[in-house]
Amino acid sequence: MMPNDAPPARAPRWRDVRGVRWFEPAAMALLLAAVAAPAEGAARSAGRPSHRVMETAHDAYAHDASAHDASAHDASAHVASAHRASARVETGRIEGVAILSKRLAKSRLRMRVYDEPGAAAPPTSELPPMRNVVMYLKSTAALRAVRAPAVRAPAVGVAPVIHQREERFDPHVLPIQVGASVQFPNDDPIFHNVFSLSRAATFDLGRFPAGVSKSVAFTSPGVATVFCHIHADMSAFVVVLDHPFFVVPELDGTFVLDGVPDGDYELMAWHERVRPFSTRIRVEAGKTVRVRVLVPLPDSDP
Repeated sequence: MMPNDAPPARAPRWRDVRGVRWFEPAAMALLLAAVAAPAEGAARSAGRPSHRVMETAHDAYAHDASAHDASAHDASAHVASAHRASARVETGRIEGVAILSKRLAKSRLRMRVYDEPGAAAPPTSELPPMRNVVMYLKSTAALRAVRAPAVRAPAVGVAPVIHQREERFDPHVLPIQVGASVQFPNDDPIFHNVFSLSRAATFDLGRFPAGVSKSVAFTSPGVATVFCHIHADMSAFVVVLDHPFFVVPELDGTFVLDGVPDGDYELMAWHERVRPFSTRIRVEAGKTVRVRVLVPLPDSDP
């Protein structure tokens, strides 16, 4: 082969980038070298290097690499978008009303144990009956996976509290999520005690005077019944759930559970005097399901 002869051309290799066929960079360079061989030979015979071939080959390679990078970037963006879409959980909303049976709705009168004779303080009644109801969804893996609370009994950012006030626990029923700590401040001018022997939580905070508050962390789901060693008629219930979808109804019985993942659930109505009452519901993404729940008291109960 003579010095100025072009090397034999190989079959060009192609590559598809975003639907457009491009030469592989090496094949493009060889093809351009073959086409421009006479000019390259003339330049060498004159003692001058030729830049045209090198520049053309470099431009072709850069164009091909740029197209490949753009395709890779688009693919990465598509994957990231798919991941974000899969991470989003489609949710719905539950709006309902709880209806207490007449026997459950009755308030029980109670006397303050340490009232002095002739004291002006009248007998105190229990809190509004609807405050003793908890509406919640029966636990599922989808619900337990939700970390951010949808609805809380206390205001967001406020620690759950059960006051010892007028010789009773207020509120009488408090739903919380597993891991929450409940404060028990003594707002009475006398000593109080807080203890529980329940499976969900066993503790005894001892006796403490007015103005002192003690707390307990609830780490297991279940219902903890709380008492006072000093005042036998004092009791409260801490309903501990392993997900955030629970609520105490308003005084008129209305309640809302928002941000519920799409799916089939059992809506539970809890009251201390009856077994939890279940209603099956279907929650669909972007929709609101409305339900009426009757919380009955069996005829055999007092």
